[in-house]
Amino acid sequence: ESFGCDIVSFDTEIKRDNFKNNKDRNWDQIDRFIEVKGRKHNSGEIELRGNEKNAAFRYNEKYFLYRLHKVSDDNYILSILKNPLADINAIEKSVYVNLDKSAKKEVYEVSGGK
Repeated sequence: ESFGCDIVSFDTEIKRDNFKNNKDRNWDQIDRFIEVKGRKHNSGEIELRGNEKNAAFRYNEKYFLYRLHKVSDDNYILSILKNPLADINAIEKSVYVNLDKSAKKEVYEVSGGK
């Protein structure tokens, strides 16, 4: 089963080692589910889709979004948002339409006319 994020973090080494070595695979042991995104600009938006979106809903307070932005050769800005789907001011709504999932679509074959 996929975590739906890039990194899982534990608050103790013992929990991490037990989870890693299959001694305790209880997902409640995980302290943070972290999705990391790099962006050219510090104001870059981040889209959560598929597993990432599902993980954000599933883990709520344990789900973190990290955005890393390079400001110079040796300097970066790291922005962290806990439970991003709970912050109504941070969410911008978009609509994606997948025609292949609709039984109502019409399909035509179009040729070049030769």
